[in-house]
Amino acid sequence: MLRSLVGSEMCIRDRSKYGMSMCVVGHAEEFKVDKIAVNGLWPRTTIATAAVSNLLGGDALMKMSRTPQIMAGAAHCVLTRRSDLCTGNLFLDDEVLASEGRGGEEALSKYAYKAGAPLVPDLYLSLIHISEPTRLLSISYAVFCLKKKKKDK
Repeated sequence: MLRSLVGSEMCIRDRSKYGMSMCVVGHAEEFKVDKIAVNGLWPRTTIATAAVSNLLGGDALMKMSRTPQIMAGAAHCVLTRRSDLCTGNLFLDDEVLASEGRGGEEALSKYAYKAGAPLVPDLYLSLIHISEPTRLLSISYAVFCLKKKKKDK
């Protein structure tokens, strides 16, 4: 079983995120014949949203998050790719921007909620590992890795 599906207060959220990822892969295959692309886009870091502010970490976590504009920029990049060449992928926002020449530390710094603050990895990324960086107009893919729970020292 996946690590966070067992005994975690985030169980429901993790299961829904995993389910959405599996739907992307399944729908992409189903609609490929019609040249309809289905892709998923996940943030590498937490995103400064009402959920982060009100439920997960308040102002402290907001300061260590990126703004929603990073997802908007990455979504635009994915949605403007050729649907016959780009489907069935699970992308990370910063990798998509990098593949379009809009990445790099300096370029991504404009998305920081608080300039210079350390960023917190998205909670779901501890559950999956996305490999093979995105490539413009070609298919990248995601691999789900079952991670072993790190033992407390």
